[in-house]
Amino acid sequence: MLIDAHCHLQDKRIAHHLPMALERAACAGVEKQVCCGTSESDWQEVLKLAQSYATVHPCLGLHPWYVTARSRQWLVLLEELLIQHPMAGLGEIGLDHAIQDVDRNDQDLVFREQLALARTLHRPVSIHCRRAWKALLTALDETGPLPDGWMIHSFSGSMEMMQELTRRGAYISLSGSITRQHRQRIRNVAAAIPDHQLLIETDAPDIIPYSIKGDANTCTPINDGPNLPEYLVHIARELAAIRDTNTEALSAITTRNTRRLFG
Repeated sequence: MLIDAHCHLQDKRIAHHLPMALERAACAGVEKQVCCGTSESDWQEVLKLAQSYATVHPCLGLHPWYVTARSRQWLVLLEELLIQHPMAGLGEIGLDHAIQDVDRNDQDLVFREQLALARTLHRPVSIHCRRAWKALLTALDETGPLPDGWMIHSFSGSMEMMQELTRRGAYISLSGSITRQHRQRIRNVAAAIPDHQLLIETDAPDIIPYSIKGDANTCTPINDGPNLPEYLVHIARELAAIRDTNTEALSAITTRNTRRLFG
């Protein structure tokens, strides 16, 4: 059995056929999905999904892409919702220096405010980071430990960065990007993550896995639609091959780690 450590089931590309998608996921062996909110506009939808489907575990957070659209009361609202839903994690939050015209100071402030909230409410955290690794380490070191656990979702950094993060206690979550044969750097990192800090995710509906057609030079998406939780199986198989193990052993490791992080 597998657990999808990070996805967005509230996304319109999935939501209209979600019951069928979750049924197919269960048939494929994906028993749980950690569904992450990204802004004030979808927090209630994530909570509704968690109430409607026993397999869905909610997280709520303000994603760096939506920092500029936040209301004045966003942090108060987020705290209220997390208090009302004590099983919810905090995420997806983080830093993204790849987007244009970003106020990095404002993004950093929002990130640190949410880290503080996670410590206060004792919640696990799901973190997004793109081209902001140095700023991420600085924020983490300056704001202090996250004793209830944290993960870097869809990790894309270097071997050295993975080691810095795991040394600080991070779980490292891998997505469909490891199925792309030309992404050798992340595949090398995937082989080296400590067993007790390894997670897998789909990030559905994005980052659809690839499959090899004929030879390693013909690597194509497994379909032309959105990524779905059921495709976690493809990621697990590829990761097991990269780590020179079998899918059953890998599934046991990542499921145990996800349960430890999110409860």
